[in-house]
Amino acid sequence: MQALDTRIPSLVLRIEGAPLKSVAVTIDGETILPTLVTMPRALNPGEHEVVVKASGYQTLRKKVTLPEGQGPAVEVPVVMVPERQEVASATRADTSEGAPKWRTYTAIGGLGLAVVGLGVGVGMTVASNGKADEANRIIDGIAYGTDGCRAAECYDKWATAATDRNYMRGAAIAGYAVGGAALAGTAILWFTTSRGAHPQGTTKVAVLPALGGGEAGAVVVGAF
Repeated sequence: MQALDTRIPSLVLRIEGAPLKSVAVTIDGETILPTLVTMPRALNPGEHEVVVKASGYQTLRKKVTLPEGQGPAVEVPVVMVPERQEVASATRADTSEGAPKWRTYTAIGGLGLAVVGLGVGVGMTVASNGKADEANRIIDGIAYGTDGCRAAECYDKWATAATDRNYMRGAAIAGYAVGGAALAGTAILWFTTSRGAHPQGTTKVAVLPALGGGEAGAVVVGAF
């Protein structure tokens, strides 16, 4: 029996972070009395599972391997962590993981809107220029008699072409404005959310229509 005793190791728990009276400990599923929690406990050599619970704290599980042979008790440090820290960490993780997703989806939508708006602007500009050329040809035909149409008929054609040109020019301006605003808004969102909020008043953007020389467009100006 004495030879067997020399082969049995022991462990002792060193619990920190929570009052000992609130701690419930099991070793290999066996409940340890509160008064014996911090006392050395003889166990068979091999692996053992230590579970420590306390109200308001995270449950701690540890695997401890005890070597064969009697000697100093193997100390097992146990540091109890309040549950609120776990909740706070999970909230921060959810926020950090969720932000890039909505930012990316919003940026994709904004870029899509910008492409559509600018595409409409370019298309309507080309069409408007075509109608302007048509109106000019009609005027030249009236002036030089090259179209062979009666004056009233030619004036009606010119009026229709000029009206279409104005409508298309207006649509081009709207397309450029929408596309420019979407592009500027997407850029602001992307850079402000990736680098943190700017001080109040440091980000200013304006989208202005630009006309001249039979062309239409939009100018984005601002400070970031």
